[in-house]
Formats: sequence, structure tokens, C-alpha cells
Amino acid sequence: MQSGPLFCCKPILRSTVPSLCPTHFQKGEKCLIRDLRKAGLNVSSLSNLAPKFHVIVAEYVCQIQSRRRAARKATVCKVEPK
Repeated sequence: MQSGPLFCCKPILRSTVPSLCPTHFQKGEKCLIRDLRKAGLNVSSLSNLAPKFHVIVAEYVCQIQSRRRAARKATVCKVEPK
């Protein structure tokens, strides 16, 4: 599956966000649901995703903190006393 902007040359309204044709919008929703399921969040539709947004944010914060801890541990291990 490609990532990045999708250009299919179908007419769309520029005021819509995201600016995708209906076919690509549905395809994007399906990909998002699939990726959320892989991450452990089973959602049947994206309309009721908002209440679980705090779970996604908390998981993202945990990932950032674990990366920082790993980087800090790697730099501490490299510095050896003489």
C-alpha cells in the first residue's frame, strides 16, 4: 500500500478535510481501522473513536518515554570512567 497523498483526478470539494474522493476516503478509513486493530484497539467504526483517543495518546507518550530511556541508557553505557 502506498503512503502519501493520493491523486486520482476525480473532482472533489476543496473545502472538505481531508480532500479525498469518496473512494480514497473509504480506503483510508479501512487502512486506519486495520492499523488500529494491529495496535490492539478493536474499533468497528471511526465515528465512536473519540472516547478512546486518550488511550492512543497515553500509548504514544509511553512509547516516547521508552525511546528516551533507551537513548539515555545507551549514552550512559558508552561513557566509561578512566
